[in-house]
Amino acid sequence: MLDTVPYLGETLHRWRVGRSTFLASPERGARLMNWSLDLADGNVRDVIHWPELATLDGFSSVRGGNPILFPFNARSFDRGDIHFWRDADGTRRPMPMHGFARQGRFQLVRADASGFAAALQPDAAAR
Repeated sequence: MLDTVPYLGETLHRWRVGRSTFLASPERGARLMNWSLDLADGNVRDVIHWPELATLDGFSSVRGGNPILFPFNARSFDRGDIHFWRDADGTRRPMPMHGFARQGRFQLVRADASGFAAALQPDAAAR
């Protein structure tokens, strides 16, 4: 089952698949924000947790959920300098922690009972 829920002025997508419930923000980093599992004893266990927030300011730096980490999943270095990388042509480029997709905007391509697909819409800095 797929439905939408309001959250701090945004619309999130929620899926129930079997005993799991997933909450995601496809347009903001294509981030899986929460995954909870209904246990046989009636309890609910968070597998992936999202903290309680008062605002979505700083969304990409929140310690919670599961973001898309692309093209790097950690810090990048170029010749000892953090937050840089060198492309195949030898051009030195800036690169934020965990890559540019984590704080990128995505366009929702598909959302149905099985999940969603989203396309990264890179800004000028990511290009």
